[in-house]
Amino acid sequence: MPGAIVAGEQVTSWLSPEEKQFLIGRQRFARFDENNRGEMVKEQDGFSWNAARSAFRSFHTYAVAAIEFTVAVVVYGISFVLPTIVEDLGYSDVKAQAMTAPPYVFACIVTILSGVAADRYRTRMLSVAVPNIMAVVGFIVIIACVRYSSVSGVTYFGIFLMAGGLYPISPAVMAWTALNMAGSMKRAVGMALMMSISQLGGIVGSNIFITSEAPTYPVGFGIGLGMLVVFGVIWPVIYYCILKQTNARRASIPEQEVLARYTYQQLAAMGDESPLFRYAL
Repeated sequence: MPGAIVAGEQVTSWLSPEEKQFLIGRQRFARFDENNRGEMVKEQDGFSWNAARSAFRSFHTYAVAAIEFTVAVVVYGISFVLPTIVEDLGYSDVKAQAMTAPPYVFACIVTILSGVAADRYRTRMLSVAVPNIMAVVGFIVIIACVRYSSVSGVTYFGIFLMAGGLYPISPAVMAWTALNMAGSMKRAVGMALMMSISQLGGIVGSNIFITSEAPTYPVGFGIGLGMLVVFGVIWPVIYYCILKQTNARRASIPEQEVLARYTYQQLAAMGDESPLFRYAL
């Protein structure tokens, strides 16, 4: 439940006492993977420079930041030019602004469905790659049709696909980052760092859709489409394979051997670097 826990044990007032106690316990005790394998061991609370440095060194921070950076580039850019694109389909200024709303409603619905599916099937990669594929298809439709006013309905359909594919990504990558970083401090710093890096994509996105190229915007759509294919579709699959290989390598080590070498407290201090930790795929 995002936003319910702040600074370890401060929870929102609208929760019942039982719900508060459950969420506090869930936050303070680490599970070694999403499927609840391993022992329940208290996470390291409080500020730790080692944990903060670990987040900066973590491969996972930058692996997911590449995906979110791409989304930021495209979303920021499209937000500026979408009214112009819709207006060029033959709508007046006021109506063009109104016509940009339904794609965002569709994006909201897709975001909710994507989150439900990710939690149900425990596959985070699909909740990133599949919406990105939808966005890629939307981009291709827009690029192919936006210059032809006779197929404005097809172009508008492409806008739906584009919006529906882009907006579920940010919640998905936030969840993926949180699940693959253990230790409350490392998780907090890692998520903040990932979002800080990725939001720099707004600088790129706001400068690649050149006004003089309206309404086709070949540079903007070309860069956006290329980044979506590489970092939105291909890279999540590669990252998934890396995580799966790491999990398989750790699973090959007998649990008894790990427990003979480390205590549960030491394993908890290791966070996601623990041999018993399994990354969310």
